[in-house]
Amino acid sequence: MNRDKLYIYTIYDHPSDYPLFYVVRRFAVDEAGPVRDNDPFAINEDIEIIHLILQNMGLVFLYRDPTDDPCIIGSYI
Repeated sequence: MNRDKLYIYTIYDHPSDYPLFYVVRRFAVDEAGPVRDNDPFAINEDIEIIHLILQNMGLVFLYRDPTDDPCIIGSYI
């Protein structure tokens, strides 16, 4: 893992490109700002599976900000 970047994993609630699933997208953040990976990090019908995957990576959950897109559930860092 690159120590010059912070990775943020954002969970989306049935986004328009995957309307039947919860989707996790990974963002790499450095001094230039955030860059999203091209492909989703995880896709699943069960939100609990999504949370378990990210928790097992040792990440911490942050609830969405009220100004975030409404389909964002929150992010793990």
